[in-house]
Formats: sequence, structure tokens, C-alpha cells
Amino acid sequence: MLDAPMKEGEALASKSDDTPIEIILPADKEIPMWQLLYTLYGSDPRAKTFSISEVKEIAILAEKYNMVERLEVFGSFWLLTAGKLRLSEINENGWNCLIVA
Repeated sequence: MLDAPMKEGEALASKSDDTPIEIILPADKEIPMWQLLYTLYGSDPRAKTFSISEVKEIAILAEKYNMVERLEVFGSFWLLTAGKLRLSEINENGWNCLIVA
């Protein structure tokens, strides 16, 4: 992923004024990316309240961007919280838990 020249880096290196550079991540969902970055770098207490479906989306992004090891500390907590669900919620959440694990 980081071996090829990056359009964003080239734009930053060649700009001549203080205008901002917009970086577009079209293939990624905005909310899970925001949750991922704030969990890792923002010490966001809301990370404790993510639903397992939100955690699944975060796990997919973490795998894509090679950040799984950084999120391992959160994984146990998220899966433990998911295990406390009512039986009627387990079908969909069970699948999501498998993806997260």
C-alpha cells in the first residue's frame, strides 16, 4: 500500500501556498474510519459503546490498513460486551463477532 507514489503526498510536496489539500478516501466508509482513528489516537470514550456491527466495520478497515495489532487491546473488550446481548440479538451479532475476532 505504501510502496507506490501517493497522489496526496505529491500534491502536498508541490503546493505553493497555504491552501488545504483534500484527501478523498472513496472506497472507505466515513463513520467507521472516523471511529477507527479516534479510537486509536483520540482516546475516545465512545469506543466503549460501539455496537458489534460498528466494530465489524472498524475491524474491516483495520485489516485493510494493517492496523489490527493496534486494535487488539480493544477487541477483547468489544467481544466481551457483545457476549452480554440478549439471545434474540445473537444471530446477526454472532456473525459480526466472528468477523471482529
